Amino acid sequence: MKPIGRRVAEGVTRAAPFLITADGQAIEAYPGETVATALLAAGRRTARRTAHRGAPRGIFCAIGVCHDCRMIVDGEANVRTCLEPARAGMIVETQRGFGASPASDSSAG
Repeated sequence: MKPIGRRVAEGVTRAAPFLITADGQAIEAYPGETVATALLAAGRRTARRTAHRGAPRGIFCAIGVCHDCRMIVDGEANVRTCLEPARAGMIVETQRGFGASPASDSSAG
């Protein structure tokens, strides 16, 4: 099947996209997508960074087992974005360690 347009194959129809914000950047998402899916489709691979070394972590298992996709969603830390449905207007932030924002140096993990 020949792909046409962004993430749409021939014969596939989608509802109207909406926007979420990830680290201040507007990201297009579609109804039925998870936050992780929308971020990956937009070329974003890092969801969080480890506390000690700052190593990037992203989508690994995509079924909520590994916890590598945890991000801060609408102010709540440790949200597994591979399980979280994208909603219009949500604010997503890269997480550092086990729940602190990227600017915080007090995180553990």
